[in-house]
Amino acid sequence: MTEETKRIDPEHVAQRAKYYFVEQGRSCSEACLMGGAEALGVESPLLPGIAVGFAGGFGMQGDVCGAVAGCAMALSLAAAQKANAYPQQKALAVPATGRLYRKFAEQCGSVRCADVCGLDLTTQDGIAKLMSGVRDDKCTPAVAKAARLLAEEFNQMAVL
Repeated sequence: MTEETKRIDPEHVAQRAKYYFVEQGRSCSEACLMGGAEALGVESPLLPGIAVGFAGGFGMQGDVCGAVAGCAMALSLAAAQKANAYPQQKALAVPATGRLYRKFAEQCGSVRCADVCGLDLTTQDGIAKLMSGVRDDKCTPAVAKAARLLAEEFNQMAVL
């Protein structure tokens, strides 16, 4: 986090992540990373591509929700901005990621993509259902929740 960074509005980060997810058609992982990177003022030609493989719970396997993975990457970026030395970066990013993980599980009932969306994304039927409405009905709210939690963690890092 830069010194001039003040409180980051969780609703704004959620809206930006939803924009990337819905309007830009990005994956959940890309959308949360982009919303977070934007809030931090981070630009890189590697973004959002670095997050694409986390979509659908790690390569469409239904494991950890890509929104959570994208947020973990954004938290790591925030820690790298705040601290120069690796031990301090790790001391910031790891607990923040753990808190986000737990809060997301509480709010969404699980951190597993398959549980959040209710689909088996390793099947053609699961992917078809995802694209025919589940992405809008279940994934978009999960992206927004993850992004709000991300902003809350950014704000907590700012005061440390």
